[in-house]
Amino acid sequence: MKLVNTQHNRFKNTYKSEEIQFAISEKEQRHIMTMLRDQIYSDKILAPIREYCCNAFDANIEAGHKDTPIDIHIPNQLEGIWSVRDYGPGLTHEEIKNIFTKYGESTKRDSNDVTGCLGIGSKAAFAYTDQFTVETWKDNDKSTYVAAINDNGDAIIHLANVERATKPNGVRISIPVKADDLHTFRKRTIGFLRSVHLAGAPYNILNEDMQIKGITKHHEADDGSWYFAGSDEYVQEIDSGNTKIIMGHVAYNL
Repeated sequence: MKLVNTQHNRFKNTYKSEEIQFAISEKEQRHIMTMLRDQIYSDKILAPIREYCCNAFDANIEAGHKDTPIDIHIPNQLEGIWSVRDYGPGLTHEEIKNIFTKYGESTKRDSNDVTGCLGIGSKAAFAYTDQFTVETWKDNDKSTYVAAINDNGDAIIHLANVERATKPNGVRISIPVKADDLHTFRKRTIGFLRSVHLAGAPYNILNEDMQIKGITKHHEADDGSWYFAGSDEYVQEIDSGNTKIIMGHVAYNL
């Protein structure tokens, strides 16, 4: 998503003293990254669901597969894993190293066809868990990575395995879910998918046969970029009585 550059009345420096720039302390980078991966999300279960599904939709669009469904696995007592798989271009090792793991790095700021742009969402699983798995299919190779928080509190990622594979390019994110959170993950996933149902983003739920009822649009923008969803239709899945505005597959409180 393209960012809007707001015009400001810029400061005109007339002082002869040293100009000192604000910056992020190298010594406190661990603290800043902990804030970005953990403290910015009020709903630590909904956050990775929303971020990784949006990334999956974006990846399909970037690869020219807008009409190809993403695949979602909802955790249950037999398989306590939440996952989403896209059919986008996949990630190379260099892209994992230089984009996926870097806060603020994004390839999506030149297009309004995709949702992401901040370079934070790919780390959202850390808001919920200390370890998750990234699998990427790229040109007949499948690479499996394990992302984790180490003993020092740093977020790290390791390449665990590389093998030949004939499946289509794409990425799958898999998050282990605590037994006590199985119902909430299911509820939050269904709630999020209701918001994308009318946005036209296709998806498959791999392990459940269900039809998710969409929400009725109210006061849609002329260009279709946003619409309101009444609280009476959306509240039962999101646990909030506020009216929502739907933009780019995400439901925001007003």
